[in-house]
Amino acid sequence: MLIIPKPIKLITLKFVVLISLVKLVVTQSVNCPCESQSLCRINHFTNHREVTVITEKKSDFKKWTWEGIHNVIHVVRDTESEDEADLMCYTHSKKANYGILVKMPYSDDMNKSDFDTWVNNSIKRAKKMYAEIIAVDLLDIVGNCHMNEHHAQIAFNFTNAFAKRVHLHNQKLSCILPWKPPCFGSNCDLTSELIKTGTCDTIMTSPDSFITNCDKPCRAKATMPISNVVIGTDEYLYHSNVPASMLFMGVPWHGYDYKCSKYLGNDEDVCMLPQKNNTCDFQSKKKMTFYDLDTKYHSYFEKNHKWSKFYSSNYFNVNVTNDGEHQIWYESDESLYEKYKFALDMKLRGVVIWTVDDLVNFDQGDAQEWHWLMHSMMVTGKHTEGADMSMALKAMAIGVGCFIGGTLIGAIITTIIAKKQMKLMNRRYQPPFQKDEDDETANFHEDDRYL
Repeated sequence: MLIIPKPIKLITLKFVVLISLVKLVVTQSVNCPCESQSLCRINHFTNHREVTVITEKKSDFKKWTWEGIHNVIHVVRDTESEDEADLMCYTHSKKANYGILVKMPYSDDMNKSDFDTWVNNSIKRAKKMYAEIIAVDLLDIVGNCHMNEHHAQIAFNFTNAFAKRVHLHNQKLSCILPWKPPCFGSNCDLTSELIKTGTCDTIMTSPDSFITNCDKPCRAKATMPISNVVIGTDEYLYHSNVPASMLFMGVPWHGYDYKCSKYLGNDEDVCMLPQKNNTCDFQSKKKMTFYDLDTKYHSYFEKNHKWSKFYSSNYFNVNVTNDGEHQIWYESDESLYEKYKFALDMKLRGVVIWTVDDLVNFDQGDAQEWHWLMHSMMVTGKHTEGADMSMALKAMAIGVGCFIGGTLIGAIITTIIAKKQMKLMNRRYQPPFQKDEDDETANFHEDDRYL
């Protein structure tokens, strides 16, 4: 029997490792679709405060304002496309992380083989695109309404199995969840388990989750109600124990056009929606980008809109010829200011823009306004001197307006949160809005049919 000395064994092992690394580099060089091999490295750029943008690649990404963008998440199509690589290469050239967004499949009759096929295809796609991040949309599997506890275990098992494969390839998994942690019957521990087990590296809330057919009453509402934002964040941080450094707040850069089945005018100003099978019918709801809103309803979009104190959001009413009354809700610079400031005050990891493509059609002044909000405020926490004076004045005006208009909504939100805090006396938590000394909100109820 031939005995090999230990030094020779060690040299042999190092040689084998070196050969393996050389093979890996050569393989990557051959497969790398970028101009430079360095752009195909998985880097995991990090920042203490981050702006993530979602894109469907419906715009020229070279026209984006890249200063301050830290992560680009690409909603990939079912079939692979050769033109996807250019976005990855450009993103890495800007020292930002690239990721893909996939939707977790789920159906009652799904078998292990189908699930494994989806997992393998998703991992293969991410590896081919040199993605640092895989964002998995869990909205379908967790559902919009309450479900049984057995389903919570299924949701965890599916996500955990996927995460193990993702982490095996040095990629991060970002879990996209509703605006508040999902509960199944009396079980609200799913999010806690996803964090505690290391399944999800970060949590992203989806703006699409604010409006579902589970909503009662059936009425047009803000795309992102401030009360939901505050309560949902409270639930994640203090009930599900999600560290603030792992939570991204989803922000919609679009609005919704609702067709009213019944309009309550005058002082009520409420747009009621139809129902089907005892649930709200949102089929009449149409998503509109800011560009679409500004193009179609410029006068309303610019200055003739109304402000909802309860939702902290803009809206306006229009009577469409041959189609009746419509109510349009959307986020504006005023409403987004409050939400961005809230994310900063709560020291969240950052915000997720849904979608960056909605910004690109804006030119000059409008584009500067949106980019100022998205980048300067989120990245630095304040307005920079580089922006023009009109934006500085607008920021000051917005701040004053937020203080005045936010007094009432602040009291309302604090009242809601105070009820929760009575049960959490042993937890340290500073409400995002200062509670008023008076008792003007004593008659406010969460189940008000118009809120």
